[in-house]
This record gives sequence, C-alpha cells and structure tokens, in this order.
Amino acid sequence: MTAPRAYRDQDPPAAGARLQAISESLRTAYEATVAQKPADPVDAMIRVHARQTAAGLRFDTSLSPLAEKGDLAVVSACYSPDTGRVDVLNGTPTD
Repeated sequence: MTAPRAYRDQDPPAAGARLQAISESLRTAYEATVAQKPADPVDAMIRVHARQTAAGLRFDTSLSPLAEKGDLAVVSACYSPDTGRVDVLNGTPTD
C-alpha cells in the first residue's frame, strides 16, 4: 500500500516504530498533496515532501549559518529512475 492510499484509507503502515515515524513524517506532504488534487498524487507527494524537507534543512541551526553565508545551498530535487533525470525543484543558489 502506498503512503497516499494509507492516509486516504486511514491505515498508516504499521511495520514497526521506524516505519511509523517515516509514515508520520510524510503526513504534511500528504495533506498538501490532497489539497492540490493532482493527476499523479504519488509524484506530487514526493515533490512536496522534497520541498518540505529542504525547507526544514535551511532552518537547521547547524546548516542555516552556512547557507546564509553562501557556503552551502540546500537544494530540493527529484530523481527519476525511469529517465535517469534529476529535476531541481528549488534551492539553487539563484533562488
């Protein structure tokens, strides 16, 4: 069962504490994806989660000083195993 279906059906994956923690970390991405009603909810959720994760890293107390100085760029991107292509979503130094 995919995470989007699990949330829709109110049946988060229950294969141990680690998977439960991963499942819960995806909840905000799921909720944002459902609100968008995309044609491909799995792809959309992956992209939302990547953006949310990068945004969180930009505010990390260890990383944010480096990003502010321009010594570090936190970039969100998605890799497609089908095409071998990486789509940069945001966070390039010019963003």
